[in-house]
Amino acid sequence: MPTVINFKICSNGWQCNCPAVCPTGAFYYDKSEKMLKIDNAKCIACGACARACPIGAVLVAKNQSEHEKNLAAIEADPHRREDLFVEKLGADPVADPIEDVDSFVKTNPLACIELKQEEIDWACQIKSINISDLITPDIKYASVVGAKKLFGVSVLPALVFFKNGEVIGKTEGYFENSETETAVLKKKVKEILD
Repeated sequence: MPTVINFKICSNGWQCNCPAVCPTGAFYYDKSEKMLKIDNAKCIACGACARACPIGAVLVAKNQSEHEKNLAAIEADPHRREDLFVEKLGADPVADPIEDVDSFVKTNPLACIELKQEEIDWACQIKSINISDLITPDIKYASVVGAKKLFGVSVLPALVFFKNGEVIGKTEGYFENSETETAVLKKKVKEILD
């Protein structure tokens, strides 16, 4: 039976742990298409990938009825790809995090870099505050995974803001998408940008 990925909540990135735990090689990251894929002809429905996914984006079916329920669950999921990728990650669904941070901040008059620790953010990204709720479109945004020591940051995730290549401020730590925490983070960002 087919194993499926809910791309409404999956980051669809090369960092995914699922290919590493798949015993048959059915689950893989296609570098040419820059996306996760499953070869269901090789899949034995062992569930290792589903257990390895911290956000529950991988659904394994043992029979046709379960497969149909999984497809219906994905269809009914209220999350949108646009929210996950453009608003949260600032990139199209298959873009890798930027590699040349220095060049990015120097070529954009106003920039925001999100420093993320992969193990934390895969699990919490669908509960986090959308980046579009924090910054305006004139601020270029990108993310870097596993870059804890950049710019003096000690707690991840963190947002670091730049003007003409220079750090003008940062926020550190996770803020949940609640009215109170969103207001606190918005205030911090506004103080940095004013």
